[in-house]
Amino acid sequence: MSHYEESLNAYVLGDRMGDKDRILAQGVRLSADQRHYPACGAVLWSDGREMVVDDGDAHTLIVSGTGGGKTESEVKPMLVSAIRRGESLLVTDTKSGELYRLAFPYLLEQGYKTVYVLNFAQPHLGHRWNPLALPARLLSSDDLSDQDTGAEMFSDFLEFLFGHTAKNADPFWDESAKDIATSHFYFLVRNAPQETIHLSSIIRMHAEAKENDGFLYEKAFRHFMEPGSVGANAAATRITAPKSNTAPSMDAVFFSKLNKLLASEARMRMLCGNDVDFNTIDGEKVAIFLLLPDSSDAWNFHASLFIQQFYQQLCRLCTLRHGGRLPHRFNLILEEFGNLSLGSTAGAMFATARSRNIRLTAVIQNFGQLVQRYGQELADTIRYNTPNWIYMYTRELDTLETFSKLCGTRTYAVEGGMVTRPLASTSQLQQLPLGKALILYGRNPPFLTELAPFSAFQTGVQPYPVVFPRCPVQTPPLFSYQAFMEQQEKSRRNSRSKLA
Repeated sequence: MSHYEESLNAYVLGDRMGDKDRILAQGVRLSADQRHYPACGAVLWSDGREMVVDDGDAHTLIVSGTGGGKTESEVKPMLVSAIRRGESLLVTDTKSGELYRLAFPYLLEQGYKTVYVLNFAQPHLGHRWNPLALPARLLSSDDLSDQDTGAEMFSDFLEFLFGHTAKNADPFWDESAKDIATSHFYFLVRNAPQETIHLSSIIRMHAEAKENDGFLYEKAFRHFMEPGSVGANAAATRITAPKSNTAPSMDAVFFSKLNKLLASEARMRMLCGNDVDFNTIDGEKVAIFLLLPDSSDAWNFHASLFIQQFYQQLCRLCTLRHGGRLPHRFNLILEEFGNLSLGSTAGAMFATARSRNIRLTAVIQNFGQLVQRYGQELADTIRYNTPNWIYMYTRELDTLETFSKLCGTRTYAVEGGMVTRPLASTSQLQQLPLGKALILYGRNPPFLTELAPFSAFQTGVQPYPVVFPRCPVQTPPLFSYQAFMEQQEKSRRNSRSKLA
């Protein structure tokens, strides 16, 4: 009973909290120690021995500030339930590998074969991912739809790298740097082996291109790229720039952004090789972990770009191979979603993923964080396409007021009239005890529930020493304009000598 009912007279009319037992009957009850779960999803109730989960295809938004119990009471049991159900998943692990360490024995127990660990916290302990590999492969396809998808992915990469112009700065320099990167990339796609299409090659190519007033650069594009092509048009920005001051300034901006991206040997090895087979991510039992350091947000952009590429490719395979809907559900569990920069892709994901059998769970600190990152329109798209909301704790007033209003009001009779009070006030929501949650589940009225921490779960899993993949230490092969031109000249001489 609320403190309103303790101090006021008889309840007259208004809203009520939902009947928890009736609502929980809509979920699936699991024993934590089952080796194979018949269902998985957001946790609606748990006590450590049992839990009730939502096995439907609806997306979930978990709202909790630091210390609210979101990882322990929701994310960890949700992750384990997905693995023991044998479903595919992509997880952002924002505490440098805590979730991967938890998941490892369950992945072994359930026989997962395709497991990728992109360790942005410690790049030498993880798989490699070349952000240019998939766009290049798609652009090399004869299929026009694949080419469009590849061009879109590369455009996303350029926006990620050069699209954050400082306030009051002239956008000309970042746009010019985009053109320079575009020219080198499209030259590689047309003329280079796949293993040399990476960021280190592009840096080397531009180091060569700016020498001798750009003579080699201009010659390469004049002889080996079609006039009017995307690459040739982009190269014109640098080729025609005044050599005295404009061109060197373009070069400086270009190199500063690229060198920052590859600021260490470990980063270079991780981002210039590739272990991720994007052509098989639609298979059974695929697990992808994006390990992010909790001490810095510098890698959040990399994780965001990977998620964009992954989602675009998964949707592409879904259409090509499965008639628009995956035969096996893919779960995206995105911790600290408010720190990711998915742009308009986020809105498209929440609006369309459900029909493709892709289920999203986004964990945010509050609604203000969502608006700050994505803007009001996109934030609304995300919220309104997420039927399940789980509130645990926050101090952010807009979030508290939103949940309070959604819970409704009750009207009481008092001496001399009536008084209306919220069913759950902002003050009450702030004081929700640890281990309690307010859940808005589909079309049901809101209800209060209990969520046990994962440390209390009795899953019976066998412990195993956690193994991290090792990033190879070899330097990736580089493409060189100079070597390419010399090889082409040598081939021409050999051809002429054979004719003679």
